[in-house]
Amino acid sequence: MNFFSKLYFSMLVLITLALSVTEYFTVAMSLEANISTQVDTALNNHQLVKYAIQSDIFSSSADSDSRQGLNYTTLRSIGMSVSESMDIPLALYEYPSGALISNSIKLTLPEIDPVENQIEYFTKVTADDRKLIMSGSLISQNDKQYLLITQTDITSGYDNVREMAKNCVWVFLGVTAAGILFAIVFSSFITRPIKE
Repeated sequence: MNFFSKLYFSMLVLITLALSVTEYFTVAMSLEANISTQVDTALNNHQLVKYAIQSDIFSSSADSDSRQGLNYTTLRSIGMSVSESMDIPLALYEYPSGALISNSIKLTLPEIDPVENQIEYFTKVTADDRKLIMSGSLISQNDKQYLLITQTDITSGYDNVREMAKNCVWVFLGVTAAGILFAIVFSSFITRPIKE
């Protein structure tokens, strides 16, 4: 193998390697930042839904003279009302019995161990490849506790990163082609005195 070929292929390998590493880290960091933002948004939305339900529960409790708490019909209508008005699917369970009160997300009682005053979350992938974040927390009213689960679709975050990865492939191919031309010109320029 002559000097021109060695120089050409070494430059080509360096350019390809540098581009590959740069694009990998760019896509990975973008995905991580995008998903982190989506999770934060899901948790904030969950907290807003929780406040709305708590507010409705407290106002309904104040309106009724019952010290036993609210009945399932009232709780179901509160859950449906909040879900519709905030456009966030939710499920409301009596805790720890797991009795379903309101469910607009068609979810069976999840394996979640809620902690008082803390939001827990888990991810779920549906059959049609949608990525969901399910956030859960406890709501207390009198001596009863309720488990609130909200659902947030984060598929768009993954779709954005997929589109970015496709664009990176085209950039990679374009820059590699330009790198090949640069390597040919530079290698021939460097090796011209040796050939003469």
